[in-house]
Amino acid sequence: MPLFARVDAVACKRAYVVDAGGPDWEPPRPLIDPGFRGETGDLPVKSAVSIQNTKEANLGQPLPAGRARIFQGSDFLGESTLGHTPAGAELRFEVGTAFDLTARRENTGFNVDRGGRTITESFALTLANAKDTDATISVIEPLPRWSDWEVVSSSVPAERRDARHAEFTVAVPAGGETRLTYTVRYRWPDGVTP
Repeated sequence: MPLFARVDAVACKRAYVVDAGGPDWEPPRPLIDPGFRGETGDLPVKSAVSIQNTKEANLGQPLPAGRARIFQGSDFLGESTLGHTPAGAELRFEVGTAFDLTARRENTGFNVDRGGRTITESFALTLANAKDTDATISVIEPLPRWSDWEVVSSSVPAERRDARHAEFTVAVPAGGETRLTYTVRYRWPDGVTP
């Protein structure tokens, strides 16, 4: 017995995503251990499908958690899981790994200034494209050290995705590569001990 009536077409957007991982909890104090920075080295570039859970996209209702199979016409794109999702929220399904797009992430700097109550950390990501066409990759970076953070410099503009992540939209030319660099600064108030 179906829970909802079948919807034949839902407006969606395909994307490529690199996510370095990291915890989604807020630490009780600033984390000054240099090893606490998300994954480094080679990272997979995931193929994803994003859907806005709105009436305009042909949805617009609360959706329960479960398995979702994604099709484009009769072509099976992949399977993913869905968390409980309210109406109006964005759904993002990872449906596979791109074999012709690669990412490499490295930590390029780390400094703790206890007197100034700051941590400054820098990263570089090299994104390569072996396709015959240009690609755009969304890079989701974890910022897990403390709740008060700011991207102070970057080669590509950063967007605050949520309280724990920044997102960069990076264009990568066909048969080429793009290097994303950024520096984040964390601050903590007087009286907090890292």
